[in-house]
Amino acid sequence: MTLKDEKNKGEKCMNEWKRSLLTGTIVALASQLYWNVFVSGFRISPAVILLPILLMTIGKSISTIRITVTTAAVVFLFRLFLAASGLSSSPETAGQLATNSIFYLCYGLLFSVLVPSKPTVSYRRLFPSVFICDLLSNLLEEISEKYWAMQSHIRLLAIPDGRRR
Repeated sequence: MTLKDEKNKGEKCMNEWKRSLLTGTIVALASQLYWNVFVSGFRISPAVILLPILLMTIGKSISTIRITVTTAAVVFLFRLFLAASGLSSSPETAGQLATNSIFYLCYGLLFSVLVPSKPTVSYRRLFPSVFICDLLSNLLEEISEKYWAMQSHIRLLAIPDGRRR
């Protein structure tokens, strides 16, 4: 391998990380716009549409897992910053924010299984795959949020009140 080949490989790797970070940033910003529909607490955001579009465009040649792990981290850090600075509309703990990242991790895993070859996937396969990824990722996120809330309540009940028995 020549020096030029190593330089090109390094530039390609850096370019992939930049595109992964760009995807994560776009999704993090888009996820801040949402509408409450159907039931309380169920929010729909443009990020749900943007993520598969970005995976299939600027992320077409990049590992889906790399992009969604990066996206999960960017969304978590962005929301943590908003919560810590008081700019968030609802006060959330780091644990609650982490459960939101589960959506992106699950989505990436499912998408990489259902769409193993992004450059050659047909629309007939892509659209049902996106629907399944979104549905199952939302379900897992909801379960993890309920579990986190239940664990928080259990911890509160276990705190001693200082009285002697």
